[in-house]
Amino acid sequence: MVTPLKKNTIANLVGSNWPVFLGLLLIPIYIRFLGMEAYGLVGFFATLQSICILIDFGISATLNREMARLSALEGNTPAQRDLLGTLESIYWTLSLLAGILLILFAPAFAYRWINSQHLSPETVENSFRLMGAAIAIQLPSSFYQGGLLGLQRHVSMNTVLVIMSTLRGLGTVVILWKVSRRIEAFFAWQFLVSCLQVSAMRITLWRSLPSSDTKWRFRKDLLLDVWRYAAYVSGNAFVGTLLTQVDKVILIRILPLEVFGYYTLAWSIASCLWSIIVPINTAIFPQFVLLHERGDRENLVNLFHHASQVCSVAIIPIGVVIIFFSREIMLLWTRDPAIAEHAHLLVSLLVLGVMVNGMSSVPVYAATAFGWPQLVLYVNIGQAIVLFPAILIAVPYFGAVGAAVIWVFLNSTYLFVMLPILFRRHLRSEKWNWYLRDIGLPLAGATLTGMASRWIYPEGISTMFSMAYIFLTLLMTLTISVLLSPTVKSWVFGVLAHLSGKAGNLY
Repeated sequence: MVTPLKKNTIANLVGSNWPVFLGLLLIPIYIRFLGMEAYGLVGFFATLQSICILIDFGISATLNREMARLSALEGNTPAQRDLLGTLESIYWTLSLLAGILLILFAPAFAYRWINSQHLSPETVENSFRLMGAAIAIQLPSSFYQGGLLGLQRHVSMNTVLVIMSTLRGLGTVVILWKVSRRIEAFFAWQFLVSCLQVSAMRITLWRSLPSSDTKWRFRKDLLLDVWRYAAYVSGNAFVGTLLTQVDKVILIRILPLEVFGYYTLAWSIASCLWSIIVPINTAIFPQFVLLHERGDRENLVNLFHHASQVCSVAIIPIGVVIIFFSREIMLLWTRDPAIAEHAHLLVSLLVLGVMVNGMSSVPVYAATAFGWPQLVLYVNIGQAIVLFPAILIAVPYFGAVGAAVIWVFLNSTYLFVMLPILFRRHLRSEKWNWYLRDIGLPLAGATLTGMASRWIYPEGISTMFSMAYIFLTLLMTLTISVLLSPTVKSWVFGVLAHLSGKAGNLY
């Protein structure tokens, strides 16, 4: 039987992984059409999107939580519609202001901040104007996704995401191939698809709410009810965005745009893990909220451990294989030895940082669901205090590698600083079960398997054999992780027994 939680998790995994899979397939084509320097602008576009999401001010996360909370109570349809309309009007105002500011500052970016050798300042300026327009339209899509997640309409939301990401990716290839290979054409298409996506998301969310005979109205009292939670979430998002994006802002100023392109390419590999981490956590977050509101500690604890083990098994084997075989993977992916040589160490370090972050993610989401987002905020502020001087010291001497090492260090503080504090206040008796059983055993098993496979890897083998060898290593690390995770092992064996029973009935 497929439960709503399983259905939502599967939908989120498909919705998040399809764009990633498509991106991995198409990025080498983008680079071939545009060149590495222009691809650096594409990477910075993603950075700007992440920075501009700060105008969210925690609104999307608040809408997610409040829609989940109100859905658990009877007779709250008017409040849901009023809250959505109130927050929507604020969000669109902020989003359009952010886009206008980006467009106005385009000349400053083009002439004073970007170190391009082959692209003209005029081309860079035009690209930034198009980025601003695309971001202004794209940002509210995150707001509508927050509402759909709170209503647990994960399947509807991810259907839109899959369709739009396909249109965005394949359409970009057609534009660059048949229309123009200029970077401006790339960003113009992003703007058009963003218009379609935000329209589809808005229609889907409003239609997901129960119908009402009255029109929604702007309510200040609802803002007063949620502002404190939104403020903490906004603070977390602000500091968190600085932690994940400030390195790119500094690097694009210091490094040549082509070298920055290698860094963003490495990030595109590391970011693949987010497509696994985020769907799992977005699926369980409303469940955490519901169980916490109802005071159902037993089921909450079970969900906490189950989700942690699923997250560990989902990300650790992939992360370990990428870390140990980053050079070979980059060469298989891009077919370019120069790119593999420039980017492989960056890939290993950035993936390690994301993997550590992912292992900590379930407790972090739990803390927010428990109404304690300030814990994450305080830890992130401490990280930011360390990050800025560290980046300014390390990057001029060590370049992109220095920034990647700092990224690993900062994410380690979640595991060893923040989570002990969380367990002291919530789920005290579950601390060592989580460290040892939920993440420790899968991590140790996968790491030892990956190290052994790397050590006996035969150099100079053919491309096909190398691909098969890496895939076999992934299967082995995944198998070991599953066997060392009680919850996941029980579920896998149960599925296999069920399938075996069905196969036996056929005879």
